[in-house]
Amino acid sequence: MAMEKDRKQSHLPAERPKTIQEAVTLLIRKLPLKDRVRMANMAQDDLIDLHFTLGAWIRDNFGLWSGNDNLKRDCTLYHRESFIHIDEDEAPMIIIYELWKQLKETHRMRVVNFKQHVNNTF
Repeated sequence: MAMEKDRKQSHLPAERPKTIQEAVTLLIRKLPLKDRVRMANMAQDDLIDLHFTLGAWIRDNFGLWSGNDNLKRDCTLYHRESFIHIDEDEAPMIIIYELWKQLKETHRMRVVNFKQHVNNTF
């Protein structure tokens, strides 16, 4: 995916996201439309395929390996019912999952009945 660029090329803000939602919002703004649509149409079981690409980008650019304790804490709180500590390698998958859920609501390819759409539009 396009987000595999390094931090210098991606023009990320200096402040790193502190919450999962901030991370998702930033990713939605930064991911090209084609990648958002492709991800929205992925099956949940296929999200693991993004671990070594988008997941690595998230780890590196959101500071999960370099002190972004707020984001790591929010990812751990995501599993508050199980009291599992989430490490730097697992946190990106939580962010990817939440990104996927939001994209499914806004970027899914849908079959459109063109004739009905035109009749309803005009």
